[in-house]
Amino acid sequence: MGRAAVPWQTGLPQRNIVANPAPLFHQLRRVRDEWRTGPEVTLGSIATEAATHDDALVVVNGTKDASHVHKVWLGDREENPGTLHLSTRMTGGHRRKTIQAAKQRLETGLDTLLVSTSLIEAGVDLDFPRGFRARSLPESEQQAAGRINREGRHRAEDSVMTIFEPSDGLQPRVVYNRCGIAAASRRFGQRLKHPDNLDALRSYYRHRYRLQAGSSSTDPNGATGEAIEALREKLDYPEVAHRMRMIDNEHSVAVVVIRSQLNQKDRQAAQDAVKQLRSGVPTPETYRTLQNHMASIPQQELQTAINTGHAVEIAGDLREWTGPYHPQRGIEPPA
Repeated sequence: MGRAAVPWQTGLPQRNIVANPAPLFHQLRRVRDEWRTGPEVTLGSIATEAATHDDALVVVNGTKDASHVHKVWLGDREENPGTLHLSTRMTGGHRRKTIQAAKQRLETGLDTLLVSTSLIEAGVDLDFPRGFRARSLPESEQQAAGRINREGRHRAEDSVMTIFEPSDGLQPRVVYNRCGIAAASRRFGQRLKHPDNLDALRSYYRHRYRLQAGSSSTDPNGATGEAIEALREKLDYPEVAHRMRMIDNEHSVAVVVIRSQLNQKDRQAAQDAVKQLRSGVPTPETYRTLQNHMASIPQQELQTAINTGHAVEIAGDLREWTGPYHPQRGIEPPA
């Protein structure tokens, strides 16, 4: 007996929810895109330019770049409530407090500079009048733009999102990002199309996924596309796990951080949860408690921290970070 056909294989007609979306994209546009390229464009120059505005958001491609921009803003100061930083090197609770602080400052009219990795592009409700986004995929650039003039309080012409290519910035290391950047660079940019141009996006997605498919993949190990699908069909999941690598040369791992800035109640709760894990009798509440105290660092950095005594075992592969933790940037990337 053959397998039942799934809906998208039965030839059912496809219909757009909105018959003609292009006019809506034009009418609802809330930002104006600018492009900044050239050897003189650096993380430092963008940080300096952003600081000329009362409020500005800078989104970069990695934690090292975020740390760099934040250090430029701080100068000789250790921290400043008006210059904020977001990355996965901060614990979940720390990130949440930072987002709340940024939102409150913006709503009350206090000057606010925020630098973030792409984590701000997913489900973070902030509304900046001015933004800067390091060159990435057009969908990421659009997500970053969604944090600029989000509430529509300003004219689109006055709400600028600058997409920049820093000569000293990190390049995307993810396989599918490299495919996407190759496809995007031919379609979006200065004197080309904007990231929300529907015709260009349609062409971009066709080109992008063709680059990722099977023999056409730019990944020689077949980490995307048909090579992986063939292994799945054979139910060879161990080989899928071995071959599938979304991030090259860097595997992030979670560590527990009990920050010195915690109040006594939260600190004690975190310490009790760590003790429960070490005792071998954790409860679901143990893991829920520790979620607020988890940060991420690359595997190689964790190994170095273990060797230097800055990370100690809790249970299994989980470690507690005992090394330095910056009050605004979290676990610092190595210089």
